[in-house]
Formats: sequence, C-alpha cells, structure tokens
Amino acid sequence: MENIDASHLLHPFTVRIWIQANPRDVQLGWTQSALITRWFVNKAQYLDSNGFEIPEAAPGCTLLWTWLDGAIEKSRVHENSEGVFRFGWYQDMGEVEVKFTLVNSGTLVELRQSMSDRVEPQPRLGAQIGSRMGWTFFLCNLKSVIEGGHDLRETDPTRQGVLNV
Repeated sequence: MENIDASHLLHPFTVRIWIQANPRDVQLGWTQSALITRWFVNKAQYLDSNGFEIPEAAPGCTLLWTWLDGAIEKSRVHENSEGVFRFGWYQDMGEVEVKFTLVNSGTLVELRQSMSDRVEPQPRLGAQIGSRMGWTFFLCNLKSVIEGGHDLRETDPTRQGVLNV
C-alpha cells in the first residue's frame, strides 16, 4: 500500500455552523455548566482558583467536563468575553477557540482547534481527526437542541461503536 501524506491534518482546523438564536444565548450554552450538559457532556464544572464551583466559565478557572463513559477533560479557560470562548483541550495540550457572530438574525459559530507541537505527530493526528468528527457532531447537536429541543446524543454507555459514545 502506498503511503498517504496526511500532514495537513496536523494543522489547526475550523468547523462552522449557523444557529437560529442570538449570539449571547448560544455562548451561554457553552459557558454555563447547567446549559452545556444539555448538548455536550454529561457533567460540567467550572472551578475558581480556590477550587470552588462557579456557575459560568471565567478566564483562569478550571473546567472539568465528564463524558458519558466517565472520562474527564480537565483544562483551563483562557477567555470568556463577548463573542469568544477559548479553553484548553486534551489536558491543555491543545486549545479550542469558539467565536459567536451575529449573521442574518442568527449566530455563526466558528470553532477552531489547534494542538501543541509538543504532542508527537501520530497521537496529534488521531486527536485532530477524532476531534474534527466529534466537534462536527456536537455542533450539530447544539443546533438541534437550541432550534428544536432534540438531543441527539447516545445515552447508553454500553452501546459501543455507535456515534458519540
């Protein structure tokens, strides 16, 4: 079999979706622990520098996101300002920046993920491919929840090999 050059997949990528809602409401869906669990992770906590839980992400706080299978993403929030939410990813070995822009009476959500060069190419490639697929699904789920109230996530962790478990 011939080798395929996939080095372009090691670079940052951007995923976009348009949602019929105002930018502030869409951003709150990411930054409030009570709202992000409606479309993304099973449990979300934002902790201040003293380890106390706060209801909304703030720069410098720790994010703890628990997945259906019990895995935990622990990273730092870098920015939560009007129209921008930026946080560490893969235990701060990467970064995700989400922008919320008013376009045609709705919100253009633009998610950009980058991985540190400290991560070896093969694991970085796997992380980038898996994340691109995951973010595509979860952005569609965010749109589904906001616009129609339907959560598309799988809820049974014993079903292996199905979308988003």
